[in-house]
Amino acid sequence: MEARSIGSVTWSDQAVSREQLLLVRLVLLASAGFLLALSGIFLVRRLVGAFEQPLAPGTLIVLAAVMTMLVAVVRGAWRRVSGSDTVSARGSELVLDVVLSLGVICLAASLSLPGSATVPLVVFWCLLVSGEFIGWSPYYRRLARQDRARNGDNGPQIEESPSAIDEPAHEHSAVAPHTTATLEEATEDDGFELLSSSVLQRITRAREENGVEVVYGVARCDFAVGQRQQNLHIAFCPPLERIPELTTDQIDGPIVRIKQSMVETFGAGLEIKLPAPSSEPTSVQVQFYACEKPDDCRVST
Repeated sequence: MEARSIGSVTWSDQAVSREQLLLVRLVLLASAGFLLALSGIFLVRRLVGAFEQPLAPGTLIVLAAVMTMLVAVVRGAWRRVSGSDTVSARGSELVLDVVLSLGVICLAASLSLPGSATVPLVVFWCLLVSGEFIGWSPYYRRLARQDRARNGDNGPQIEESPSAIDEPAHEHSAVAPHTTATLEEATEDDGFELLSSSVLQRITRAREENGVEVVYGVARCDFAVGQRQQNLHIAFCPPLERIPELTTDQIDGPIVRIKQSMVETFGAGLEIKLPAPSSEPTSVQVQFYACEKPDDCRVST
């Protein structure tokens, strides 16, 4: 089994130089710092009594909408240029979120003057709080996934849209419903027992009554600390006569997304991806079932 770590898609995967990425990061950091400095100045002036006249209701709501959009743009751009597969990237993202949130809170507090209309002021704060909640939601989702992974809660199989996950090298048609039933039948017949710590793959090749050959078994995928994605290769030796229909399912380890990157007569490739980089060495076990032709595969009754 050959495995290599593949990071998530970032702007650095495109034709963008390191100098340009650094410039973008500096601009985003400067924007967050400017917001924090400006909000600090406003808050100090509010505390010393420089602000006395409440803002018009419409002005309050427009300011909240503009501030929420600007903060969301800075957060989104930072996540695009920094990625999320390293400890340093996640740390810088957390620092930026804290700076932006402090800036938003201080500025909102300095503009919430006595005598302001109640309803517009409530809308003003609701917009800002909602924007911050949405901005921090990826951080809380990451913590929840890491907590489930530490507690060994595998949960249901992750289904992610293509926009959220790296596109595979090859696309394959969806697995037919009766092929999924075949995997379940093979599981019942042959056990699909978990692999021991020293075993990487266990493969069985059989011939059905109608002469069609099937290959099924279990394979292990190991993740080191900080790794999020691995490639898992399954060999069909000798090659099958036709490109098979492949069905997979996770049977052990933390939650992962399994995606077929290649299915050929000589073997198959799977992309195994964790929701977040692994905080400790861990392994995932995947069961698979390959049939030469879906119409010829056995179907459970």
